[in-house]
Amino acid sequence: GRIYSGTIQKNDTVVVIPRDYDPESGRALPSSTISGVFVNRGINRTELDPPIASAGDIVTLAGVPDSMKVGDTLTLKSNQVLKPLETPPIT
Repeated sequence: GRIYSGTIQKNDTVVVIPRDYDPESGRALPSSTISGVFVNRGINRTELDPPIASAGDIVTLAGVPDSMKVGDTLTLKSNQVLKPLETPPIT
């Protein structure tokens, strides 16, 4: 996915905010630790060295929660955004 702001790196603890999440619901959000940061070069997937990516990069992450779906927001647990980013509807 595309990184819209900040950075992400291996061993960061992240939280998934579903695209339909209502901050007032009090619903618990799943978290996980990133175990790898990869980029695609043609048909090959290469682990970044150092394993850190910044805003604008398009990356593949290992270790994200299984519950993550297209359009969900991934945010650092230590510096969470409060609501999901607005994304186009999935049809």
